Amino acid sequence: MESNVTLFSITLYATTAVYEKRVECAILSVGRAQDNALRLDSQGVGDHHLSVQNKDGLLCVEDHGSESGTYIDGYRIEPHILYLVPDQSRIQIGDTELSLPVRV
Repeated sequence: MESNVTLFSITLYATTAVYEKRVECAILSVGRAQDNALRLDSQGVGDHHLSVQNKDGLLCVEDHGSESGTYIDGYRIEPHILYLVPDQSRIQIGDTELSLPVRV
């Protein structure tokens, strides 16, 4: 495995179910488009909505200018800025909520 590859699990809380997904990539792209590592065909999710990346063992998210925005614990984050995900935080995009481990 390459050193720039991150391995972790992500939990998705959709309106109808809860899913667990194992992730193995340097940057996890999330959105509606087919080329995303995590594709969410859900209301309020942009084509290339956000990315998740490992920065020194901590997970960070970046909104890519989505129309509906990205929320960490109810706070809308500014687009194109990398945000550290605090412990036990929930990330809201459209009607889907993500839960990430803080350290990888």
